[in-house]
Amino acid sequence: MTHSRPSFPDKDKREKEQKTCCRYSPGLNLWLEIDRDTVFCQGRAMLLQRIKENGSLRQAAKSLGMSYRAAWGKLKKTQDMLGYELVVLTGSRPQRYELTRKGDEFLCAYNTWLEKTRRYADAEAREFDLFFSPSTQKDDPRLPPEADTG
Repeated sequence: MTHSRPSFPDKDKREKEQKTCCRYSPGLNLWLEIDRDTVFCQGRAMLLQRIKENGSLRQAAKSLGMSYRAAWGKLKKTQDMLGYELVVLTGSRPQRYELTRKGDEFLCAYNTWLEKTRRYADAEAREFDLFFSPSTQKDDPRLPPEADTG
C-alpha cells in the first residue's frame, strides 16, 4: 500500500479553512484499541513519523517531550499487540531506526483514516453551524419564540 499524501496534513491550513467557513469545529482524537487497551493513537503516529524523519528513537522522543524509555515502552507495547515490528534497527555504526514496510503502511493507513474522519467531522460541523447560526434561529418557525435570544 503506497500513499503519496504527506503523513500529516497541514494543520494551520485546515484550521484557517475551518475558521472561514464555520463557527464550530470538531476536536478529534482517534485511537485503536484491542480489548479496551490502546494499540495506536495520534501520539504514536507522531512518534513513528519522527523516527522516519530522523532515524533516531531518542531524537523522536525528545522532540515530543517524552523520555526514551516511555517512547520505547509505547512502541514495544504496540508492536507486541499488533504481532509485528513497526521499526527495526539497521546499519552498523551509527545504528539507525527505520520503519518496516508494515510500519510505514500502518502509519499511512492510520493517517488516511484520521484525515477522512476529520473531513467527515468538518462537513458535519458546517451543517451544524448552518442550522444553529443566529440568523437561522431567528427565522426558524420550528423554534419557539423564547428560543430566540437575539
